[in-house]
Amino acid sequence: MNKGKATKRPVEVDYFKWEGNENHLEQWHGALEKRSKHFTEDFAITELEGLKVITLEGNSYSVPEGYIIIRGVQGEYYPCEPSIFFETYKLI
Repeated sequence: MNKGKATKRPVEVDYFKWEGNENHLEQWHGALEKRSKHFTEDFAITELEGLKVITLEGNSYSVPEGYIIIRGVQGEYYPCEPSIFFETYKLI
């Protein structure tokens, strides 16, 4: 078994804070349109569950208001709890 220590590579990611407003999601989509081929396949909004994000693994997550949605290095999207996001990422 290989074992050791590692650090995250410095990678720039796009993100936005979900505030329960579908218009904000559409604005973010417009900003990322040229870089994201599958944006509309990765998100769904339902009355019952609100915003849902489908990850690379195929898991679907309901995103609570206030959570951060990150666009990863492979163009994937995933939700992140705000406190973890701000501990892990430095804003530029």
